Amino acid sequence: MFTDPSCGLIEAGNNGVISLKNEAESTTFCQWALKADDPWKTFALEFEDLDLDDGNTLPGQKCGDQLYIYGVKGVENPIPCGPNDQSLIGESVRSNSNVLFIEYRGNRLPSRSHKGPTLKYRTIGSPVSNEIQTFSSQQVSSGLAPTSSSWWTVLALLPALLF
Repeated sequence: MFTDPSCGLIEAGNNGVISLKNEAESTTFCQWALKADDPWKTFALEFEDLDLDDGNTLPGQKCGDQLYIYGVKGVENPIPCGPNDQSLIGESVRSNSNVLFIEYRGNRLPSRSHKGPTLKYRTIGSPVSNEIQTFSSQQVSSGLAPTSSSWWTVLALLPALLF
C-alpha cells in the first residue's frame, strides 16, 4: 500500500525526523502515525522543509503534492506549498494528544524532481500534568482529610479534556 519504506506506525521516542527515504515520485503515497508511549505526552512538530511539487501553482491554489496533518489545531489541510506559502518553515505546532497522523500524496504529473516534506518532532509534557496538585491533611479541613493517609491527590483536569 505505501510506496516508501519510511511510512507506517512510528513508536515515537523523544524526538525524530519524518521524511521520505526515496525521492518523491508520481505514485508516492505515504502515511505516518506517530504514537508516544506516554499517554500524557504530546508532540511538537516543526516544519523543517516542504519540498512539495508546486509547479504551475498560483498562490492559494492546492499543490500537485498534498500534505495533510491531523491531530493538531490551527493547521490548514492540505498544507499550502506554493513559492509564496513557505511561512510554515521553521514554525512549530503542537498535537492535541499522544497521537499524530500525517499523510503525503504525490502529484501524478510532477513538474520537477523533489524530495517531499521533512518534519521534525519531539515529545513534550502535556499541559494536564501542570494541573495535578497534592494536598496534605493539614491543608484541608479535618472533615475532608483522609483517615488512612496523610496525603491524597486531587486531579484537577481541564474541562476541555472531558469532551
